[in-house]
Amino acid sequence: MRNAFFKNFKISHKIAFGYGFTILMVVVAGITSVSTVLRLVNLDHKISESYLPSVETLKVLENTIITSSKYTENWIYLPSVEDKAKLKAIQEKDYFNIKLKFNEQLDLWENANEIKNGLDLLNNIDILVENQLRIMNLLIIDDDYVNDKKVEEAIKILETQVIVYRKKTTAEIDYLLRLKNKQLQKAKLEKESMASFLIYMMVMISIFTVLVGIYASILTTKSIVLPIKLLKENILELSKGNTTISPILANDEIGEMANALFILTNNLKNVRDFAKEVGKGNFETTISVFNNEGELGTSLAEMRKGLQNVAFEDKKRNWVNQNLAKASEILRNVNISSNELYFNILKFIIKALDANQGGFYIAKDNEETGKTTLHLEACFAYERKKYVDHSIEVNKKSYESDGLIGQVFLEKDTYILTDIPENYLKITSGLGESTPKFVVIVPIKIHDDIYGILEIASFNHIPQYQIEYLEKISESIASTISNMHTTERTAILLSQSQLQAEQMRATEEELRQNLEELHATQEQIIRQSKNNSPRKKM
Repeated sequence: MRNAFFKNFKISHKIAFGYGFTILMVVVAGITSVSTVLRLVNLDHKISESYLPSVETLKVLENTIITSSKYTENWIYLPSVEDKAKLKAIQEKDYFNIKLKFNEQLDLWENANEIKNGLDLLNNIDILVENQLRIMNLLIIDDDYVNDKKVEEAIKILETQVIVYRKKTTAEIDYLLRLKNKQLQKAKLEKESMASFLIYMMVMISIFTVLVGIYASILTTKSIVLPIKLLKENILELSKGNTTISPILANDEIGEMANALFILTNNLKNVRDFAKEVGKGNFETTISVFNNEGELGTSLAEMRKGLQNVAFEDKKRNWVNQNLAKASEILRNVNISSNELYFNILKFIIKALDANQGGFYIAKDNEETGKTTLHLEACFAYERKKYVDHSIEVNKKSYESDGLIGQVFLEKDTYILTDIPENYLKITSGLGESTPKFVVIVPIKIHDDIYGILEIASFNHIPQYQIEYLEKISESIASTISNMHTTERTAILLSQSQLQAEQMRATEEELRQNLEELHATQEQIIRQSKNNSPRKKM
């Protein structure tokens, strides 16, 4: 019958029922005990905070007054450096500290007459200290002791003021000490009496509580032990890594613990599933552990976020490396024309960035005008090649240009445009059919040498890592263009060198023929000379 009565009770109710009567008795006795304890605490506070400190402070104050008076007499009759230093220390430090403590004690005194006596005492001490200071100021150096007038005045202050107020203050201190000692003794006796009563009350309450507790524990143990045993077995299974546990049917706190254990088991199953998904490399799993709350739930959520960030960074890095490698393959193809090379690399970049359109400008310097022309060598828009004749003039000397492309050429720095006006591309480069949402203009440069401009337009935002990729690939393109220019110049120089060599060979042949003709002429002249010489002798 009793077990059936307790079956649907919570543990707290079972314990409350078992200990209810005890608590009631404790409350009744406790009211008396609390009242006694409060009085005891109040007395203890008075003893420790007021009576004892007051007695100690008064004794220290009395001793300081007597000591300072002694050193004051020595100041006149037996002056010594050590005594004077001690008196100065008392005047400058000890009196101030002791009076400060005594003032603190006065704030705790309850009797108005006692407070008045204490204030009178402080006033008399001030007068005593002031007169001691007068003596100290009269006899400062050795010459002052030779001055009979100063010595007599100091002795007069000592006898009529210092000694009088020393006796007066010590008498007041003795009176206050007797008063405070009586209060202290009375409080101690009252404290001992209340402590004895309190001990008696506590012993009686303890005995009664033990008796009722034994009965209540026997009554409630049977309805608690078995569920707790089953709960323990479930926890042991869980500690072994097994997530299959036995159900516990209870309406009390054990049932609540069992339910919490069931929730914990489900969360551990989620941890298991989460670990499997992460092990497979699926960092985007939506499995929630502890609702992503608490230390473990938050840590796992942060771990997943960190792994996602690492995976995303790896993805970005791989994307950049792969596309740099593919772009390098396109740039290494030397078997095609430069225009075809420009178009191929532009088309690859636009598709790699998932952009919509773009233009490839090559810089050509005009030595006659001193200006640079940016000519649109290749353009690609909406999955097809476009043929657009478009050029932009840039004056490096005056630092003037038309549009953003020319400005980027002059500044040699990447420019990103997000607030794009209507018909921007049609006006500036003739690329567009619809206004994009994002335009990036990248100078094709290596070191400080710029060879052209890349203009990429997209309806989608181009992330920063892809813009950095554009800047890297622009260096490779610039290097390729530089090599092409070098090859062209080398070919021109080679052709010029060959032409000069042929011209030199032709000149040499002509000179050789002229020399041969000259040599033949010289031989003919010699022969004629020889033929004519004998005739003259005859």
